[in-house]
Amino acid sequence: MLVIFGSVWAAPLWVPFVLYGIYHGHWLAIFFMAAMSADVLLPAGEYWPAFRHMELWNMWRRYFRVRLIRHVNADIDGSKQYIFTHFPHGIYPLGSWIAFTFLSQAGQGFSDNTKGGIASIFFSLPFLKHYYAWMGCISVDKPVLLRCLQHHSLGQIPEGIAGVFMQQTHDKDSIYITKRLGFVKLAIQAGTDIMPIYHLGQSEIFSVVGFPWLSRVMRITFVFFWGRWGLPIPRRLPLVTCVGEPIPGVALSFRIRGGRNDWHTELTILGQQQYYCSAHPNLEDA
Repeated sequence: MLVIFGSVWAAPLWVPFVLYGIYHGHWLAIFFMAAMSADVLLPAGEYWPAFRHMELWNMWRRYFRVRLIRHVNADIDGSKQYIFTHFPHGIYPLGSWIAFTFLSQAGQGFSDNTKGGIASIFFSLPFLKHYYAWMGCISVDKPVLLRCLQHHSLGQIPEGIAGVFMQQTHDKDSIYITKRLGFVKLAIQAGTDIMPIYHLGQSEIFSVVGFPWLSRVMRITFVFFWGRWGLPIPRRLPLVTCVGEPIPGVALSFRIRGGRNDWHTELTILGQQQYYCSAHPNLEDA
């Protein structure tokens, strides 16, 4: 994971060095560029359960002292599919990734076959595309998601690029969902329930400065971020994963047909309620 953070953070430095090495015929730079070019042609791969449950993720859980809060009615029906909506996005949703690995463990009730929806462009990135594929991620193209929900639950972070910059423009922990109707429409069309998940502390592990307008145009995040010691190492802050009560897709469909698009208000209220839960005396170890 630190390799990913470091490669993104140092890209303005290593890219010129690679190009300089190629220009002067340095074999290592040429080999690196050839490997990247060849990897573009390779398929991303398939879901690899052993990768999702490797010891690395347990190390991250201990690093952040991850805790879990579940709503009293947050029971999972094993015969149904769900859309798990994770908030907030932050510069990198590390809490969401960690939850992706431990919520499917024995005793939690979440399916191990849950997929993660990410932007299609990530499957074009050399080397990194394999990481996402092994974790069980799929493209957020609507036909792909609908096919997925026929057999699997789906995890999403609806805020997208806009959520990356919320911490840059807001002093408080904020989420961007008012104009994000896509996951609600998807739940209605697929007939699935939405289960909101809020990760307290996720937007604080990195500080960020970026260019929202450029990121929207290019459909990929252009930012500079830092954590501990001013490096691309996440701050060691407690992460609290709050799992809310499922919101039935049928009820959402009724509200939208009736002209009441107040589903986002319910999710916002839920997020606010989870803040009060962070001091709950009976937190479970994740």
